This record gives sequence, structure tokens and C-alpha cells, in this order.
Amino acid sequence: MFEKLLIANRGEIACRVARTAKRMGIPTVAVYSDIDRHALHVKQCTQAIPIGGATTLESYLDTGKILKAAEQSGATAIHPGYGFLSENAEFAEMCARNGITFIGPTARSIRIMGSKSAARQCMADAGVPVLAGYDGEDQSVSTLTREAGKTGFPLLIKAVSGGGGKGMRRVGKPEDFAGSLAAVQRESRSAFADERVILEKYLAEARHIEIQVFGDRHGNRVHLFERECSVQRRNQKMIEESPAAGMTGSLRHDMTEAAIACARSIQYIGAGTVEFLLAPDHSFYFMEMNTRLQVEHPVTEMVTGLDLVEWQILVAAGHALPCLQPDIPLSGHAIEARIYAENPEQEFLPTAGKVHYLEQPETNARTRVDTGVESGDEISVHYDPMIAKLVVWAGTRNEAVSSVARALRNYHVLGLDNNIPFLHRLVNHSAFKNGCYSTSFVENHIEELLAGPRHHFNRALMLAGSYFLLAGNQPNHLPDPNDSDRWSPWKHSDLWQNGLERHLSVFLEHRSETHTVRISTHAAGLRFDLPDESVEARFPEITAHRISLQTTAGKLTGVMAAAGSVLFLRHRNEHYRFRHVDRRFDGQPAVHSANSLNAPMPGSVVSISVNEGQTVTEGEPVMVIEAMKMEHQVRAPRPGKVHAIHFAEGDQVKEGQVLLEIGR
Repeated sequence: MFEKLLIANRGEIACRVARTAKRMGIPTVAVYSDIDRHALHVKQCTQAIPIGGATTLESYLDTGKILKAAEQSGATAIHPGYGFLSENAEFAEMCARNGITFIGPTARSIRIMGSKSAARQCMADAGVPVLAGYDGEDQSVSTLTREAGKTGFPLLIKAVSGGGGKGMRRVGKPEDFAGSLAAVQRESRSAFADERVILEKYLAEARHIEIQVFGDRHGNRVHLFERECSVQRRNQKMIEESPAAGMTGSLRHDMTEAAIACARSIQYIGAGTVEFLLAPDHSFYFMEMNTRLQVEHPVTEMVTGLDLVEWQILVAAGHALPCLQPDIPLSGHAIEARIYAENPEQEFLPTAGKVHYLEQPETNARTRVDTGVESGDEISVHYDPMIAKLVVWAGTRNEAVSSVARALRNYHVLGLDNNIPFLHRLVNHSAFKNGCYSTSFVENHIEELLAGPRHHFNRALMLAGSYFLLAGNQPNHLPDPNDSDRWSPWKHSDLWQNGLERHLSVFLEHRSETHTVRISTHAAGLRFDLPDESVEARFPEITAHRISLQTTAGKLTGVMAAAGSVLFLRHRNEHYRFRHVDRRFDGQPAVHSANSLNAPMPGSVVSISVNEGQTVTEGEPVMVIEAMKMEHQVRAPRPGKVHAIHFAEGDQVKEGQVLLEIGR
């Protein structure tokens, strides 16, 4: 076995690999960038070595730094996790030249499957069905445009070296092809240093099914059943489950046989995943093979009871697979929900910032949380915005759906936008509960999935108003909740008069709108006067991260985190960000100019498609911002004339900064 294992990754996957290595008695080495010096994966490894830099190119993708860290630490093996160097054939060869075991497949396998064009050709030769399309060497715009016409619309443009949803666009009609091609090529250059693309016919209402395969150096090839990955946004997976809903024995046999044929055709060694599109008529087509551990591997571990990282380490050390096909079990049902720092209401744009409070559901044999994030950590614009993977197991799919919904209710991440409320609505949707969904599920139901219950908002206003009332005019300081006299008028600098009720107005900004909460205090408690109702309540009870308010209509509760004049609140499975606006002195809250277009996220300006003085229509693309290796189009919020552009191509922008101004 290996004397020491270096983990060339960060975040939850680095913590995941370290956990198994520790159980196997193998010392581990973490590497970390300047940003990650206090990260959880650094704390969980036996040894940690700084590699400097902030961006991935300066740190986790710098092969020289990684190999130097291995030499310095005495590591005899490197586990690349997923992403970063996990599918880098040159790095695998560099490890071999330096006498270090790369825990992954051979460089040859990585090269074949790392190229979508080569993989398509290889699978066609092996008798595995592929979609109609183009995977030729001629990458001229004229040839790609001609081949797109032959393939037919809608189609997908996919980066040859792409993965993780990056470098992929669906094109619905011919007139959109040129712009989409240019965008995919830019994104692919940035993420993979390779602008080559393939074209594939888009298969409507398909399901995304993948088969986990494993091979060893002794000629053994096995599958570990399938995973359903059809719930996606921006071509990236959100929910995965195993086994796939509605999977039949004959279909599983055909798909797993095709996956094994794929693995055998390239003499595959280690963990890999063969991904297919499954049509409504149960015909299926090869998409790609990922020559690494998948993000969603925990659902396979939950239904088989096997540790896939342990298998990777054993195979890399020359051992045979721990068990062969007849001995691999399949028990129960597992579901994984990926928790991301992103804003579903803004087309799932990634967000960056501080996690002010994090509370995970209780973990046990049936509930698992893989994460690399703690309370107080910063989610950086330089890395993937994943916060955690929540995985549940139960005896049946219905029980698993109920379990993941319950666990999401008890998972709290406060301080920045995240997708937990969206996921909670998603797993409670009837189509998901029934297992009747395709890769178009999120797109088809996006409006209802985004629509949180409106009637909860007034209750959230009451909780937030109570908090700021108690905090007085010093939102940075929460009075001691054990102070029996904390409601004394002498502790507040308002217009209280002896013998009269206290009447206060608390102004709360939420999503750029200011709401007024009028509160009266009297001996029995509080009265809230809202635009459409009045509610009587007792005085609130507040602890470090909980607030409760007993009203005549029932008890209201919330999980909260405060940062200055901002209160992050979760109430009834919805997230709110309230900013306390003090109108006592300036009369009006600060608001953005009606003519300003603000950056929806931090990132870099890739391109600007308008000029000062140009007239634009509502929804017209005006700028492209790159964040976390993906491009995001910024559109004009209203028609008008561009008066000023405040940034140039290549500039870095912060969230909320004014990009340009559009006037009438």
C-alpha cells in the first residue's frame, strides 16, 4: 500500500478522499492555495503544503507545484479527485516519470475519452449507439455551419474537451448558430485551452442515465449499476439517484452491457462513468465517458455499501477488484442533492461571499453530507460554487424522496444566495415524486419551482421586524436575550413617551424593494400593522441563530444570521435577505439608479456588445461576464440609449457594481 497519499484537489472531494485514506491507515497530504489556507480539507489531512496563488491556474492546475509538493512531502501516490487534473493525461504521465502512482486510469484512456470526438468514434467502432452529428477535424466556421444544417435543429454544440456542463450550448434555430458557436469556443478556450467542438442532434425529453464502471490490471471489468442524473440546470446536474426511476431489468442489462463494452474497448482501469441519453422509446445513445470519480458517486456507495475511493486506491496499488459482478449488491434507493452557492432566480448565476451560518442535518447511516465548507468560510469566485452534497438512503424511492425533503428542511446556509429552497420545492414536485421527468424537467417547470409561497413573506417581515426592533438602532449588536428588562423603553433611542404605546416603523429592504413594518409595543406584547392585516403577538424569543414569535394565528420560527444591518433569515423553507434602512435621519433609503445596470455576480468582463450612444431593446445582450469558468450573458433590463459604459473587456467587476447606464 502507499506510504503517503497527496490529494491534488480541494473542497468536499479532498475531504472525502482523506476520510477513506485515514480509515485505510494511509497518511494524507493536502495542498492549498492562498485563499484556502484555512479550508476544511487542509485541517483534515495529516500534512498540508501551500502552493500559492488564487486562481486555479496559479494553484491546483499547476502541475509543477503539485509534483514539487509530492516530492517535498514524500508522497508516493496522488489522488486527483474530480475536475482539475483528474482527466489530464500529461499529468498522469508526469507522475509516472517521477515514480508517483496516479490514482486513475491510464493516460491512453484519458486521451481517448477526454476528446468527445475521439470517444464518439471509439464507441461507434465498439457497436455502442451514438447520436447523429459531426466530430470531424475541420473546425472552420463554414464547415461547422454546413454540418449543423445536416444534423438539423435543435442541436447541441459541445466542447471537445468539455465537461461539467461547461462549453455546451443548445441551439434551437439556424440564425442562433454563429453566436452560440463563438460563445462555446470562448468558454472552451478559457476552461480547457481548446476551442474545438462537436455537434450532436438534441434529443428532446431524454433522460440522462450513467453507468458506474470499474476495471483493474487483472482484466476484470464490472459495473455498479446506474444513476439517474436528469435533473439539471445549465447542463449541470442538481439531483442524482440510484437506481433510476422506472428502470427495467432488460433495459439495465442492455445499458450496463454497453458500458462494459466501452470499458473493455479501451482496457479501462480504475473508476469511470459511461453516460447515456435515454429516449422515451428506451433507445439510448452514448454521450461521453468520464475517466474519474464522479461528483455523484455517493449514491452508488449508498445502494451498494461499497467505498469507491477505497476501490480506486486498491486498484492503483495493483490489487484485483474487491468483488466481481455476481457479488455486487443493489439495495434500497439513494438520492443526492447538490447544494450550490447560486441564485436560481437569476438563471442560477453563481454567487460568492461569506457563509455567516451553516447548520447541517443530523448525519447517520441513512443521511450523509459531503462538504468542504464551514461557518465563516468564504465561497470564492475562483472555484466551483458547490457547498455540499446531501445524500440520503431509504428502502424505497418514496421513502428516499421524503427523507431528502426532510433533510433539506434541516439544512441551513445563511449569508449568500443558495439553492436549498429551490431543491426543496423540486423534490416536493409531483413529477419528481412520481419519477416522471427528463432533462427538460427544470426548464419545463421553472416558474412553479421558483415561486415560493407569497403568504410566508409577511410572516418573514414580522420576524425580521422583531429582530431589528429588539436590536434597537444598533443592528450590529444584539441585546442579551436573557436580559429580563430588554424591552425597557430606556434601552431604545426612539420617540417613546411615558404613558403611551410605543409606535415604531421598521424599514426593511428586500430584493431592492423597501417594506414598512409598523409595530406597536404594549404591556401584553406587540401588534404588527401590515398593508393587508394586523397581527397581535407576544414579545419574540431570540437566541444566537433562532427567532420565534408567538402570534394569535400560531407560532412563527426562523433560523437567522446577522451581519451589520443585514439579517439573513430562513422561514418556512424560504430564504430572505433583509437590510435594515434607518429613515430617522436621512428620510429615504439608498436605492440604485433606475438607469443603472448592475453586475449580477463578481467576475471578469469577457465582451461588450454595445457602444455608448447605441439604442438597445429590452432583453438585448449587452455584455458577457465570466465567473467560475462559465460565461453569463447580461441583458438590457429596459429599452433605451446607452449613456455610459464603466468597464472594458478584461476588467474585474464586483457584484452590484454599475456596469453601464441606459436612459430614455
